[in-house]
Amino acid sequence: MSSVPSMSTVSPLLIKEKGRLSYAELVWALIIQIEKAEEDAKKQVEGHEKNVAKIQEKVAHFQEKYEEQQQIHKGHHEQLTTVTNQLVTHSHKLKECNESLIKTRKLHKDKQMLAVTADRKVKGIMKEIYVLKEAIKKDNDDTQTQWASHRALWQEKMDGIQNEMKELEQNMRTEETHHVNLMNTVGVKKAELTQFVMEEKAIRRRCYAIEQELQGLKGQQSNQFTVYGQWVPQLLHEINIAHKKRAFKKKPVGPIGAFIKVCDKQWGHIAEMVLGNRISGFCVDNRSDEKVLRQLMKKINFGQQPQPIVIVSRFREQVHDVSKYEVQSDKYPSLWSMLMISSDVVANTLIDQCQVESTLLIPTAQEAGQILKNKTTVPRNCKVAYTLNRDIYYPDPNYRLYSGRGQQPARFLQVSLEEKVRALVANLENSKEEMRTHNLEMQKSRANLHKLEEEVQASSRKLTCSKKKMDQLRLQLADLQNQEEQPPPDVSQLEDDIKQQEVALIEAQASLEKLKEGVTSSKDSFMQISSAYEELKKGEKKLFQEAENMKEKLSEDEDILNKLSHTVELYKEKERDFQKNKKESELNLEKTREKLREELQKAGKFQPRKDTVRSVHEVKRQYDGLQDRLNREMAANGDPLTVANRYKEIKQRFITVSGEIESHCNLIKKIKESLSLRLEHYKRFRRLLAIMIKSNFKISLSIRNLHGSLNFDHDNSRLTLSVVKMGSETDAEAINILMKESQNKKQTLAMMSGGERSFATVSFIIALWDVIESPIRILDEFDVFMDIVARRQSLTMMVKAANTKTQYIYLTPIELDTTGLPNINVIKMPDPQRAMQ
Repeated sequence: MSSVPSMSTVSPLLIKEKGRLSYAELVWALIIQIEKAEEDAKKQVEGHEKNVAKIQEKVAHFQEKYEEQQQIHKGHHEQLTTVTNQLVTHSHKLKECNESLIKTRKLHKDKQMLAVTADRKVKGIMKEIYVLKEAIKKDNDDTQTQWASHRALWQEKMDGIQNEMKELEQNMRTEETHHVNLMNTVGVKKAELTQFVMEEKAIRRRCYAIEQELQGLKGQQSNQFTVYGQWVPQLLHEINIAHKKRAFKKKPVGPIGAFIKVCDKQWGHIAEMVLGNRISGFCVDNRSDEKVLRQLMKKINFGQQPQPIVIVSRFREQVHDVSKYEVQSDKYPSLWSMLMISSDVVANTLIDQCQVESTLLIPTAQEAGQILKNKTTVPRNCKVAYTLNRDIYYPDPNYRLYSGRGQQPARFLQVSLEEKVRALVANLENSKEEMRTHNLEMQKSRANLHKLEEEVQASSRKLTCSKKKMDQLRLQLADLQNQEEQPPPDVSQLEDDIKQQEVALIEAQASLEKLKEGVTSSKDSFMQISSAYEELKKGEKKLFQEAENMKEKLSEDEDILNKLSHTVELYKEKERDFQKNKKESELNLEKTREKLREELQKAGKFQPRKDTVRSVHEVKRQYDGLQDRLNREMAANGDPLTVANRYKEIKQRFITVSGEIESHCNLIKKIKESLSLRLEHYKRFRRLLAIMIKSNFKISLSIRNLHGSLNFDHDNSRLTLSVVKMGSETDAEAINILMKESQNKKQTLAMMSGGERSFATVSFIIALWDVIESPIRILDEFDVFMDIVARRQSLTMMVKAANTKTQYIYLTPIELDTTGLPNINVIKMPDPQRAMQ
């Protein structure tokens, strides 16, 4: 619809130019264009209808192919079902045949084994008959005599070997016990040597750590913080840098031990025991500061030293009041009383973390036991107690005792860097001496172990030789047992045995013949079943191949069906697109027709339809030119409706802003008038205050027979003060003469005596106080240069001028006589002790 022209887009102002078409001609020319657009829309609809018909033919064609392929796929699927059923049936038959074949094979094997056993029995009986017959042929008496002599010699050898074996076995048991004891001793010695090696490594590591710490401390001898760890100066430097960058809300405090001192050095190790690893820790005010501090710790190389703890505790300006909770004892101190802490943060942290106020310090275990066992003698607020030997006591009713490890020197609290270095050097020497002693003991242990290992090897060799000899004796005994000759049999007995064996031979031969016949029949049955099994197996293989072929065909059919289905969907999608385009074209055609009817109605209002004498091309060219000009005007200024709306908005805004400006101008005018009035009132008030100050100043000066004047130059912010001393003249003319003389001589306060100048200053201050409201007024050393009379007059004048709503404070180093002056409180400070200073 955007390509269809409209009369509403044509302004009569643009076409009423000389040499142009008339407005009616242009209107009817536009109608011709709309009719042409209608014809184009009809052709577009017809084209879409043709495309839809073609697509529908293709959809029907591919749908028909899809249905044919579905029938083929169905046939292949039925064939696969038939072959699968046949394969299942065949598999059942094959399974039954296989079970029968297994049973037949087992039966045939069993019969074969019975036949072989029977054959061996026949041969054994025949051999036994032959041996018995040969024995009968021999001379029985000579055989008996020879057998007896051989038997006696054989028995003598057997007894000698058995006696030797018993003796050797007893010696072997003794040697095995000795060998086991030696092996156990060697194991113990090896464990001792391993322990020696581990202890040596531990001593070496301790020496190395001490040497490293010594090296670090000697390199930083000027920094006492290294007592708490070599990393402390670097971490403090990082904390200072971060604090300057305002990374912390409040700067961390630490190490904690640097702010703690112990009043009594003998309790230093107990304080360190209670504080634990908090001595080298840091305090932070909040969790965010803790995160920043831990990030800084990641930059520090702590080596083998543990990383310091970080305690989060709110920083407070005052130390907690622990007077209510501190342990109460007349004889023994608390840990809190032993500590001198220079940081409020550290003090509050120890109170919160360690409860140092409720920790009691008792020198000996005997005293601690006597006091803490009985609830009546336990000091108030005591929760735990420590002795000098590091014993820990928990008082009754839950009385417990944990033994310590004896008294040790303090390592951190009240320890200087030099003491730390000396302690480390002494510790290093002790460790080296311990290493030398340890090496001597380890050498002795290795020598003993080597000697024991040699004894173990000798015992092992002896046991090996004894075992070899025992094996030889056993072999000899076995050979003699095998060489034992059976006594010659009786001839009559042998003949009876031959008869019995012949009867048994006949029975065994008959049984063997029956078994051979059974083996032959079972073999024939096995061969028949085996042939049937092979045939079934071939048939199964053939059916399985057919099933695989059917599956391949079904897979091909499914691929073809998927392709056809995809093709049908594509053409259906194209059909839907063409149908959509067709509907849009029809809608466009309908809108064009509706537009044509509307334009025809509008054109009929101007003039009946008549054709222009000009060609359509010329009309179209002129229309396009006018349309371009209209588009340029609209691009530059917007469409007429937008321009009109914009004009209304700007006009309304102008009216609003004009009203606001007028309102502001009126407000400014009123403010200026108010300011002028306030300035006028202020000047009048200022003039009245100046008059009051001048009057009060003159009244105050008159007490000392002085006359003064104040000249306020408000424009230049300057005050001129003049004071003249009056004689016997009291009239106004004399005063004026004195004032003129004073002005001529330029007399000022600097030309007066100190007392007069101080009195004039007090008079001026009292005059000012009378016009200025203040809750407190202080005057320092006002009477330093006054005599007694002037001081008394000044004080009387200040008391009379005092206001009951105001507090007055006067400071003076001179004694004052306040007799007769009401409402005066004199506070005298003690005299300074010059000698002590």
